[in-house]
Amino acid sequence: MVKSLHVLVIDDDPIMREILEALLSLSGCTVELFSSGEPGVARLREAGKAVDVVLTDLHMPGLQGAELAAALQAERTEGTALVGMSGSSPTEDETRLLDSFLQKPFNVEDFYAALEAAQRRATAPATAAGAAPASEAVLDEDTFARLRESFPAEALRGLYELTVSDVRQRIERMKVAAAAGDLDLVHREAHAIKGGCGMVGAVELARLATATEEGTELDAEGIVRLHLACERLEVMLERKLAL
Repeated sequence: MVKSLHVLVIDDDPIMREILEALLSLSGCTVELFSSGEPGVARLREAGKAVDVVLTDLHMPGLQGAELAAALQAERTEGTALVGMSGSSPTEDETRLLDSFLQKPFNVEDFYAALEAAQRRATAPATAAGAAPASEAVLDEDTFARLRESFPAEALRGLYELTVSDVRQRIERMKVAAAAGDLDLVHREAHAIKGGCGMVGAVELARLATATEEGTELDAEGIVRLHLACERLEVMLERKLAL
């Protein structure tokens, strides 16, 4: 059931916003409308747990696509569902960051089904039967547990903050190097990310950095994947350490 939900709708098409508002309001939902990604992300940051569902178009002027999905992912709290909409199929990164997806045009039945599916996924226990823990692909739990036993809480937060900051700086240098065609520098920065992230159990970043380091050609999409993995790590750490 989708009744009594607090829903943020983000879509640059005013007609679509009106239709979605009508469908949701008729179901008893509280609806807030935004015409672009940035204010929607800001509202999610402000409202926190009060938001049950974010329903967003993925292709709009300004913040869009996987970057929009990552920004929403970074701001949402546990239990907030993310539903993407687009006239084209989602990318692999968009799919990984969303709880559900609606391809336009969609009918009313598909709309409500997607909302319900997103709610179930967002509120399901991380270790549901047959599923791996949500943190497994991003952060190695054994490494994190050992570090937490070895370091005071503030020191552990500082360690991960330093790691994230270093990765972000290196990714920016990789973007510049890729634009200049400097594959050697991209490889060196990827190697450094692999080593640092491997030490603290940031396994997804380490894996992606390894793939980038071993690449024989410049891979702009690989650098984007590193950026998104860094976003996911920050979300995970915020929940675990209140960074």
